[in-house]
Amino acid sequence: MEDSLRIAIIDDEIEYQQKIGQICKEFGIQNQCSVDTVSFDSGEAFLNTFTKNSFAIIFMDIYMGGMDRITIASQIRQRDDRCLLIFLTISPEFMAEAFSFHAFEYITKPFTAERVTSVLKDALKFLPASPQYLEIVSKRKTIPVLLDDIVSAVTDAHYLEITLTSN
Repeated sequence: MEDSLRIAIIDDEIEYQQKIGQICKEFGIQNQCSVDTVSFDSGEAFLNTFTKNSFAIIFMDIYMGGMDRITIASQIRQRDDRCLLIFLTISPEFMAEAFSFHAFEYITKPFTAERVTSVLKDALKFLPASPQYLEIVSKRKTIPVLLDDIVSAVTDAHYLEITLTSN
């Protein structure tokens, strides 16, 4: 089975969550790729579940209540520097700040399906075809680990110690 393109949508407005989700699904059908979208209504809700390599693309609204955009973007980058971060906003005012977090793109609301589709096409060109990874289960949590990030692995009976490039 082919890998799914996992996309997170972080927006406190359900209409935008649904609109981007629908555009992503249609994009998957048109481009013959499996697309899996997961929506979050706050940065906190997203960060509570986010781990490295869990999403290839993250659409994130800049104006939301709760945790500020700088904290959310910083934590995303601390956990995963390879995912593509696409900011959504009603104002271009924070564009320079958004790109300081290595944003892939900046989309202003209201947006068109053509605009989001164009960004997704560009993203597909940039994303690796099929990253190879291991899924490690620890403390009832599944953690994807890219093979490129593994420096060494040592096993002893039922124990496994993996050293990563980030250690």
